Amino acid sequence: LKRFRDFWVPGLLDRKRREQWLAAGGLPLDRRLNARVLEILKEHRPKPLNQGQAQGIQEVLARAG
Repeated sequence: LKRFRDFWVPGLLDRKRREQWLAAGGLPLDRRLNARVLEILKEHRPKPLNQGQAQGIQEVLARAG
């Protein structure tokens, strides 16, 4: 596992040759990123805060306010 990151390939970057990339649809990086952002916004369901977290936020807001 020492060299794990050396072989990691990010899911949104395409390392195909240009011809292969075009044959697969040639979707530019900005459009792939935008599609992923929209997918995350649609599907993400945040976990509710526990009582301690909610209390901590209220304390910070009270001090700021």
